[in-house]
Formats: sequence, structure tokens, C-alpha cells
Amino acid sequence: MTGYLSIVDASGNPIPVSAISQEYEGATTGRRMGQWGLSSSGPNTGMLNNLSSLRSRQRELVRNNPLAGGGVDSIVANMIGSGIKPRWRTDDSDLNERLQDLWQDSIDEMDADEVCNFYGLQEMVARTMCNGGEALAQFCHLSPYAGMAVPLQIRVMEADHLDEAYSTVADNGNEIRMGIEIDRQTGKRTAYHLWKNHPGEAFLSVLQKSCFPWDNIIYLAPDFCCLRVLSFF
Repeated sequence: MTGYLSIVDASGNPIPVSAISQEYEGATTGRRMGQWGLSSSGPNTGMLNNLSSLRSRQRELVRNNPLAGGGVDSIVANMIGSGIKPRWRTDDSDLNERLQDLWQDSIDEMDADEVCNFYGLQEMVARTMCNGGEALAQFCHLSPYAGMAVPLQIRVMEADHLDEAYSTVADNGNEIRMGIEIDRQTGKRTAYHLWKNHPGEAFLSVLQKSCFPWDNIIYLAPDFCCLRVLSFF
């Protein structure tokens, strides 16, 4: 007996002193973990240089890999089904009936691009989130004399309309972070600066941004509750 004490792992192999100098094994700096995952950048900084590549690869997989495309179809079907429908719960049964009539009359009028009905918009939102991680929806308020059951339409946009590289200080002193304007007093979102057209379309010669008030835009991400996000009302 030499009196020498060695700490070993589950296989009986000695553990180097450098590997046990940290209180947590995940913070060790041995040969295998010395350079792994040591970036302390925040979530936005880490995403800034990788967002475009992540979106492009995801969309390429959906276009060319049947397994990825089928996975997205399954997610959308589980999220939306035949459509998330409202249920009116006021104490006035006559009011509930009138609301339902207005709802039925407005379903086919809600798409600002006049491509699908409201339930189609829900599917579009879910699919856009799966393919790009995020989605945007714009409220388009119309004139009461537009001849519609409810003078409101919704336009669904891919998250590419929000320029993640656009960070500056607005003329009013608010900070714009990745296209989202933050109120300098309250720290809350106050506006979205969006490309008018999709920046990836080849036939566009000039790209322009527009500023939309925060309550005119819904920012949609999988972290939100689907029932709350996909039912715009």
C-alpha cells in the first residue's frame, strides 16, 4: 500500500485532477470539453448571424425531403385540424346568435390577399411557423362602407419581412432592435419596421420598409399558445 488515493470514473479509469477542479462536471475543461459551448452571447446575438441559414435549410428540407414535409403536415394537422372555431359565451343568447351570423358571413372575406378563408389563414400561419420559425399577421382595417360583414381583413406574412439586421435608433429616440421598435420609457414594443414586399423575391427592384404600430401586427411563434395565437379574436 502506498497510501496514494485516486478518484476513478464508473469504468475504473482515473479522473484527471483538472477534470474535477470544477464544482459541476458540465463546466470541466478537459480535452473533449475545453472549447465546447463557451459562448456567452445572448439569444438575439447568437441568432443574428445564423437565422437566414437556419430558415433556408428548413425550407429546403420541406421542399425536397418527404419526411420533413410529412412532419410539417402532421404538425399543422394537429395544431389546426379542421379549423379553430370561436364559441360565444355572453349571457345574451340573441347576441351570441348575431355574432355567429357575422362570423359565418365574414369567414370567406378575412384574407386580405383573397386566397383562402379564415381557416385557411390558420393553416398558413401554422405552416409558416414550421417552415420559418415565426410568422407575422397584419390587421387591415377597412371602411365600414366597404360592403363587408366585418370591415377587417388579415394578411399573413413570412418572418422574412422583419429585417433582423435592422438595428438603429429612431428619430424619436426609441431603439430599434432587429426591426422591432422599443419604447425608450417603458421598454415595450411600440412598432414593427417591415419590408413592404418579401425581400427574397427576385423580381423586386427596390425594397422599402414601412412602420406599423405594434397593435396592427401579431408576432407569431411556436412558444405562444396555439389557441390564443391562431384565433385572432
